[in-house]
Amino acid sequence: KKSKRVFGVEPEELSLKERISFNLVNRALTEEQAVLEASRCLYCDELCSICVTVCPNRANNTYEISPVEIDLKKALKTPEGIALVEDKKFILTQKFQVFNIGNFCNECGNCTTFCPTSGAPFRDKPRFMLTLESFNNEENAYYFESAKKLLKKTGNEIKSLKFEGENYLFETPDIKAVFEKDGFKLIKADLGNKTEAEFSEAAEMYVLFNATGLENVKNN
Repeated sequence: KKSKRVFGVEPEELSLKERISFNLVNRALTEEQAVLEASRCLYCDELCSICVTVCPNRANNTYEISPVEIDLKKALKTPEGIALVEDKKFILTQKFQVFNIGNFCNECGNCTTFCPTSGAPFRDKPRFMLTLESFNNEENAYYFESAKKLLKKTGNEIKSLKFEGENYLFETPDIKAVFEKDGFKLIKADLGNKTEAEFSEAAEMYVLFNATGLENVKNN
């Protein structure tokens, strides 16, 4: 009730009788009109939680992260041992994000209908399950096994990120890697039978692990 709807500027158009040449039908906005139109911006690139507000089951939720920039390294198996070499940067700049609680979601598609970027939030956003049983029944999902251990399932493969001592331990069926607590810098890796590994997925889990707003999921 406190909101105020501001309609967009109606651009001036050529009359039907004048549309007999290559002149523009829709005239360009004046400087004043352009400023007024720009003032209607909702800053969706910084905060867009429309899918949260329209979800009838409260399955979509907003969470907050600290914008991060991590210099990732990848691990390569060499004759001398495991080499840690520079890879790419992992960057997240948008402070407010959305996650989905799979146990509450009936996939009605309401969030897809209202998404301004033509996304499907119930599928595109991180999907968290509240029980191990429901997690095991999903193809792609996250689950906090404890407040210090996050699981991710992709297909039939389960990965984990655990805060242990002063470091993070990332494990998949094939590899193990240790990261520093601050800055998520790769310290060492065991590649098993693999010849190389990159860790962007581990960085994603690290961000989720430390996000504000996931406490209820983490402590469920």
